[in-house]
Amino acid sequence: MKSIKIITFIIFFIILFEFSMAKTIYTYNNTQNEHDPRKFYELEVLKTALEKTIEKYGEYELIPSPRMNLKRAITTLKLNTIKNFILKMSITKELLDELAYANFPIDRGIVGYRVSFISPKMKNKIGDFNTLEKLKKLRIGQGIGWLDVDILRHNGFNVKTISDYEALFNMTVLNRIDLFSRGINEILGEYESYKHIKNLDHDRTFVLYYPLPRFFFTHKSNEKAMKRIEEGLILAYKDGTLDKIFDKYYKNSIEFLHLENRKIYKLENPFLKDIDNTYEKYIFNPFE
Repeated sequence: MKSIKIITFIIFFIILFEFSMAKTIYTYNNTQNEHDPRKFYELEVLKTALEKTIEKYGEYELIPSPRMNLKRAITTLKLNTIKNFILKMSITKELLDELAYANFPIDRGIVGYRVSFISPKMKNKIGDFNTLEKLKKLRIGQGIGWLDVDILRHNGFNVKTISDYEALFNMTVLNRIDLFSRGINEILGEYESYKHIKNLDHDRTFVLYYPLPRFFFTHKSNEKAMKRIEEGLILAYKDGTLDKIFDKYYKNSIEFLHLENRKIYKLENPFLKDIDNTYEKYIFNPFE
């Protein structure tokens, strides 16, 4: 009888030990295109936030979701079909009301500064479109589900949408769209990733700017996971780790574009009305 109690006691502590050592699984959105350079920064930032909080929250495992486009990823998030599914999206009041989120702008708002991919034909004509009103007459290509679409349309732009991100580069060189607007942090990486597309070029004359903070979101039932991520992001910002990641991925792209030589057209983002703006202290200004 005594030996049974001892064995039971040992088994109990083995189970308790394994439970305490169990890793919490977090799932990031695995985009359709494996060569998409946009995902590397957010993945490293997410991993850093989790690393910074191991002592408080325990070990973790970060795994990819099945490949999916943004529309499907949002549906997956809202239905909570994957526990602790983490998705980066542009902030809106609707999303803040519906989902749990980390109150920290992941890319520090830099993606709101927009430069366009263009074709050689458009490059020769772009000088004629030297005012904001003239630019609004051009066709800007964007992805379905991107908040940029609604922001640009709100400001009077002619926007053409397509679900296939990679196809937008081909549509640009084929002149099916006039401009493919991208964040200044994205241009260089994409330019190098898609240099196999003959005649792909980028504009050198102007920048569009609208505030566009992006947050990590998850289903409200995963609030503990998001609390951990928010704490980790703030820790990484305060100790300088986030600055190093930011420079690693974005500094060269920002410098590559020579912003000081461009006209800047500021637009309104109507989706930021009535939103707590405490995140603004983390926003990066490339002109400072």
